This record gives sequence, structure tokens and C-alpha cells, in this order.
Amino acid sequence: PREAATAASLGVPRVGRATHLVVHAHSRPFVKLLEALENYTEMHVLDASATFFWVDCFCVRTHDAQDVAKLMGEITRQIGLVALVFDPWNRPVCLRRTWCLYELAHARANGAKVHLATSRSGARELRLEAFKQDIAAVRTAFLDGIDVRNSSASLETEKRMLLDLIRANNPSRQVPGDDAFERLNGEVRAAVRAAFDLHLTHLSSFVHSTATGQAADSKPALVSHASSSALAEIEREVERRMSIHG
Repeated sequence: PREAATAASLGVPRVGRATHLVVHAHSRPFVKLLEALENYTEMHVLDASATFFWVDCFCVRTHDAQDVAKLMGEITRQIGLVALVFDPWNRPVCLRRTWCLYELAHARANGAKVHLATSRSGARELRLEAFKQDIAAVRTAFLDGIDVRNSSASLETEKRMLLDLIRANNPSRQVPGDDAFERLNGEVRAAVRAAFDLHLTHLSSFVHSTATGQAADSKPALVSHASSSALAEIEREVERRMSIHG
């Protein structure tokens, strides 16, 4: 926050106090993350000039991971809103990543709202599936797969560190031993279930408003205005950072 405030005061563009904490899987392409955040900004009719995403690969240095993990409760409390990137929407990788589950548990424990972010194609597929079949069955399938003990991280040392923190001090309650993992799994499932149902409501409302022309002037164009070469350069740098931790 201090560095962001300093950069903002110096007039650095697109830097400011975070309004959303982004929970995403580092193993997914960076362009997919941008697509999801672009669509999220559009669906929620956010002012792009006043919307700032806290993305870990830009905010966390590798050797600071343990300190950040211990401060995650305070980070989620101060930001207050999580954008959970569902990619792909029907098999979200984020729900199988240790860091993501840990962040979601802290968000739930500290009263932060959790919203889903999907790409336009993901949102379209989700809407079609909601009409074609019982969407609750799809939701149950990925919710049942949530288990922090079976999750993965880019660095095994970071997974062990996070599991040790969960054992010692569950983000939701002081629960010792393996019971802490079950408690965390339950908290994450509750947060994701609520976010998924809310996303369906937002999606329906957005489709209706777009059809009637109400959202025509609110498209932020985060990705489409970037040149392909610049975007490729950004993606290479981010993938390098993502490969280090997460």
C-alpha cells in the first residue's frame, strides 16, 4: 500500500490503493486472467479509472511469501473484495491451488465479499449450461473437489508452510490438527457457493441489460486496446514471476 500510494502521488498511471484482491491460478495463461478481469469490470459496470486489482505476482516478492501468508487476514480485511478467477469456469484450477484456498478462507473469515470473474467465453458457456442442465450439479462437482490437503503449489515448500499455518491457526477458528483442514474446506466451499450463485444472478442481469443497450457505454477494453507485442511481453514477464511461486 505504501509503494502504491507513493507511485500514485507521482502520477504513475493505473496504480492506486487496491479495490479488489485477485485470487487466481498461476498455472493458467496470463491473458486468460486479463480477459476475466476485463469481463468482470464490464459486468459490474465498474469505473476502470478507479478500479485497482491486487495481483500477487506484482505485489509479493518470493522471499516475502511467508510474511504475506501471515498477513493475509489483514490484507483481505483491508481490501474487502475478492475477484476469484474461474478458469476454466467448469473446472476452475484455482480451487485446486493451496494459495488460492488459503486466501479464500481468510476472505471468508474477515468478511470480504467474494465475486467470480470469468472470461466472456466462459460466461457465455456458463449461461448456456445453466439453460441446458441442472447447474447445481455442475456447482456441486467442483465444490466437492475442494480439499486443501490435496491441493498443489508451484513450490512444495510453500504448500508445507501454508498447511503448517492452517494447523497452527485456522483462518476461521482456533482448531487444532487435521480438523483445521476440514474447517477451512468448509469455509471455502461456503464462500465459493455463495459467489457462484451471485455470479449467475449478475450474469443474467448483465445479459438482459446488454440486450436492452444499457451497458453499451461501460466497456473498459483492458485487453483489446493492447498491442499484441506489448501483451506478449507482459505475459512473458508475468509467467516468469508466476513460475517462481504460487
